[in-house]
Amino acid sequence: IKYGYGSELFAITTNRRASINGDLRANISEDAPSTSGTLRINDIDIADNSFILQTNVRGNYGIFNLTTTGEWTYTLDNAAVQKMQAGAVRRERFSVSSSKSIAVGLVVISIDGVNDAPELNQSIVVDFPSIREDVVTSFGRRVMYFG
Repeated sequence: IKYGYGSELFAITTNRRASINGDLRANISEDAPSTSGTLRINDIDIADNSFILQTNVRGNYGIFNLTTTGEWTYTLDNAAVQKMQAGAVRRERFSVSSSKSIAVGLVVISIDGVNDAPELNQSIVVDFPSIREDVVTSFGRRVMYFG
């Protein structure tokens, strides 16, 4: 906006608020290894088009990385979420900002629980004592064989 008074001319400028947009949200299921996205800075007033680098930022359920160009990855720690029930959701939040800290944003990762098939982790050995037929057991019962 330009104003003038006599021969003096001056301008009033306003700083428009910078924002971060792009892949600010992502979903991942408990057995998936990772997810990724790209962020962009929208700032028409100041040339601030790079991000503060984040390397191996540990969350509750995984690790977040952000490059200066806005590429981010999230690697799930599957052991931390393996016992989630189907339909359960856990969320991780990571704050991101431009290199001059003019724009700030939040990347939210939603982790969805799935119903895993049961797995047997070790073999089970059942040891039955030998029983002969037509004898009285210690339980007072006669063992009979019908074959």
